[in-house]
Amino acid sequence: MSFDLSENVIDSRDIIAEIERLESEIEDLETEKDDLETDIAEIREETDLGEGDESLADQYKRAAEIDDELADLKEELKPLKDIEDQCEGYCDDWRHGASLISENYFTEYTEELARDCGMITGDSCAWPLNCIDWDVAADELKQDYTTVEIDDYTFYVR
Repeated sequence: MSFDLSENVIDSRDIIAEIERLESEIEDLETEKDDLETDIAEIREETDLGEGDESLADQYKRAAEIDDELADLKEELKPLKDIEDQCEGYCDDWRHGASLISENYFTEYTEELARDCGMITGDSCAWPLNCIDWDVAADELKQDYTTVEIDDYTFYVR
């Protein structure tokens, strides 16, 4: 994957790129399998029973390998498609770069957002900034976000 689910912030474009990569690999493998099935049918038509068994065995072996690879890729793709389906309905910027903020990082994100928006200036260790309960501020901010789940990770997105 081009991103790690344990990251504090994930850009939606990384998820989109990973989905496209996986879908491309799946498409390539499905094409290879179709070609392989055509080859198997041709070998069976051209040979008598017992002839070409080694070639057929290799073809069947590769077909089984492709099936396993396809199953793995589809299993990897499913949670990413699920998150995309969840987020596209909530995030206008999904295709252009929405941020998925980890549940464990959201309080720090809240403080950074307040600074970035100019709501806070100066040293956060100084009064009155050191009196702000950032957990409470984060809980208030969460009302503007939607929760999404990827595997065992929870993210906030808007």
